[in-house]
Amino acid sequence: MHTPNRNRKRRVSAFVACAVLLSLTACGGGGGSDKTPNPPAESTPAQKLAALEASGSLPKLDRSPSLAGTDSNGNGVRDDVEGFIAAKFSAAGQRAAAVQLASALQLIVLVNKQDARALQAASRRSSRAINCIFSRFNGADAAAPGAVVDDLIAVTANTKARLQAYLEFSAALDGAVLSIPEGDTCE
Repeated sequence: MHTPNRNRKRRVSAFVACAVLLSLTACGGGGGSDKTPNPPAESTPAQKLAALEASGSLPKLDRSPSLAGTDSNGNGVRDDVEGFIAAKFSAAGQRAAAVQLASALQLIVLVNKQDARALQAASRRSSRAINCIFSRFNGADAAAPGAVVDDLIAVTANTKARLQAYLEFSAALDGAVLSIPEGDTCE
């Protein structure tokens, strides 16, 4: 028997998954032509993905089975996500806010979903980072803050395992009371 809350969770989870996948396909590299190359129809999905990455239509992301991926400098952000941020945001304040959110999202993917304190800490860190995004991306020449958040979620949760971990975090917080941070929350 499905309860309304369980159905709501499934709808929300399906919506988030669709939004992440749509955001991922919308994360163009900019600077390329407006025409996306069409790989031959007989191409495998991996070949099509490689062609889109090579054209700059999609960012080149780590698709390894590891949840953590590679973080060479140990700053809590996968190297590929850091490259995406560097390519997409030129203003230092916006780039720093994006790195802060990417680090919070990486923690969400990796956090122990059975540890209530760790979940709350990750949630607070994410809320502070999102608040920072909204404060730094507020000018006429800035990207829409909601789109920045969506793009960073998409590039962080870019594999089935990472998306599952992100959704498990969301499910683990279902019913939790969260507050919106105030003031300057940028690190």
